[in-house]
Amino acid sequence: MSTQKETHRIVLVALGIALVAITTLLIRIPNGLQGYVNVGDAVIFIFAALVDPIDTLLIGGIGSAIADVAGGYAYYAIFTLIIKGIEGYVASRLYKQWNKGWFAFIIAALCMIGGYIIADSIVNQSIWLGLASVAGNLVQGGASVIIAIALEPAIKRAAIKRFSF
Repeated sequence: MSTQKETHRIVLVALGIALVAITTLLIRIPNGLQGYVNVGDAVIFIFAALVDPIDTLLIGGIGSAIADVAGGYAYYAIFTLIIKGIEGYVASRLYKQWNKGWFAFIIAALCMIGGYIIADSIVNQSIWLGLASVAGNLVQGGASVIIAIALEPAIKRAAIKRFSF
């Protein structure tokens, strides 16, 4: 890979990490338990359409974990790093494989929901409290899928035109 392309890739990943962290921190609605609903997943899904699965893993995991630490939820950061990283990887991998964004994003959101059932059960030491997080995560995942489906085509066209992906 040429130095220019590698530099472009690194900058794009850094931009994705920053946008996920900022979006997660700025647009959040408390869910009544310990956490909040956000639309950072929509940014992860949009980047899943633009970059490869490993880069999307980094964008989702690191960006979301930074938001947890900066937003007062540091005890979730390691779970978030893993869960959102997997979500990004799955979204990008399936998007590239099937070229059906909506389906890839739904499957990735379901992975996120399953991951947080486990994480919330561990953090709260109760499977019931883990299951209680499903409603908020369904709203978060569903809203993010809808936002990403609506914005992804225009963003992808603009990115291809400007950056020659």
